[in-house]
Amino acid sequence: MRADAEVRIVTYPGQKNVEGIREGELRFASSVEALRNRISESKGEDIRLVCICWGCQIGAAVCATDGELVRKALFWAPVPFWKLHEVCVLKDDLWAGQEEQRGVKVTPEVLSGITPFELSIQSITGTDCCAAVGTRDEYVTPEALPYFKSLVAKKRNFDFRTVEGCPHTVLAAEASWSAFQSQALQWICE
Repeated sequence: MRADAEVRIVTYPGQKNVEGIREGELRFASSVEALRNRISESKGEDIRLVCICWGCQIGAAVCATDGELVRKALFWAPVPFWKLHEVCVLKDDLWAGQEEQRGVKVTPEVLSGITPFELSIQSITGTDCCAAVGTRDEYVTPEALPYFKSLVAKKRNFDFRTVEGCPHTVLAAEASWSAFQSQALQWICE
């Protein structure tokens, strides 16, 4: 990747954007549409996605259908569908009334019409992919990686990494940032 490459942050309806404004509610279909729109604006560019948590569901779905437009996709902390259902639907109290604090509006309808990460990755052909999980992730344990790997065992465009000491959310100010950067982000830059 070029040193002068442009980085664009894509937020989805229901998440606070870079200006701190949140509109709508997090939904699969509107998230996929938002990412597709950003990618279509960038045609012909060297597109590499860094997908985090919910973004893994979205990025994988887009790569499964529009993979020829995306060169590489890093899926950081892809939550298996059963766990996503548990966290977003069964534990509704994690989200209800906490939109401002968490920066996202999540309701049980968030999973309506979703294509699970597990299903999408099986259809990705035109994109090089890496799924990575931190050893301190409170939602996705490294044990999820063999499960994902078994789903794409015959594909050559997938890599899997476990990053020592990293939690689900990695911040640049934390000690785990250097491990995340060297073991996960470095892959996207190669």
